[in-house]
Amino acid sequence: MVILLLVLVGVLSSKGGTSAARPRSLAENSAERIHDSTEAAGIRTRLSTATRAELARLDRLDHKWRFPHDSATHVRATTALLDSAESLVRPSATQERADAAAVTLNQIEQPLTPKQTERNEQLRTRAQARVREAARAAELAAANAADAQKWMYSADLDPMTGRTSRMARIESENTVEFDFPYQGAQHATLVIRNHPSFGRDVMLQIERGQILCPSYDECTVRVRFDDGSPERWMGAGPSDNSSTTVFIRGSSRFLQRMRAAKVVRIEIPVFQEGNPSFEFHVGGFDNQRYTTGS
Repeated sequence: MVILLLVLVGVLSSKGGTSAARPRSLAENSAERIHDSTEAAGIRTRLSTATRAELARLDRLDHKWRFPHDSATHVRATTALLDSAESLVRPSATQERADAAAVTLNQIEQPLTPKQTERNEQLRTRAQARVREAARAAELAAANAADAQKWMYSADLDPMTGRTSRMARIESENTVEFDFPYQGAQHATLVIRNHPSFGRDVMLQIERGQILCPSYDECTVRVRFDDGSPERWMGAGPSDNSSTTVFIRGSSRFLQRMRAAKVVRIEIPVFQEGNPSFEFHVGGFDNQRYTTGS
């Protein structure tokens, strides 16, 4: 009866009666030790020509099973690991390489020589710095990719000249709301245009309202690139006397400054609304797409 109960318990356990991992048997541990001991012995026979990875593996096996090992082998293995880590944390290392360096350094076992201890600490500091730098670079790349989606590009054939007109536009991050009869939240749009008849232009357009910049006179538009100081740029109204568009003079210089910036803020004078400011996240501007219109 006792034997039958023991058999039933064994069957139930094998069918999922417990989720705990089965403990390793003495025979399995012994087999693994023999395998690792054979591998370690093989590396020792070619110690003078062993690779960095083999030296590191030998060092780990020696510490894992407390195999006898000489300090010279341990120093060589540690030096090999330090060399591998240093090759991974050079300037501009990717986060993957910096992470790999940290993993490599974690394989180093004590004790180390004083010189190796100092080098180990320096490399750990550099690896951590590279991880932070790579993370910041990844965040910046993600931000630029997000900003790139905000730009719209187009190319149209001008029927008069038979040449192509190209345009890039982006909507402001913020909105403003004017009084009646122009009430309702609205964005502004920054437009970069290269037209075969009119040339290169930079325009700011609002949906509703009256920009105080008539076509027969110039006005002052304030522009701020990133965290720089606000700058005064000259503006002009369109020839059709539309009150929702202002041309910013110096389009080539503006485009050059914009391409080096992440954020551009533009302040314009609006009738009875003061000087509202619009913010544009321009960091994702693609000049190649602008020039091809795709």
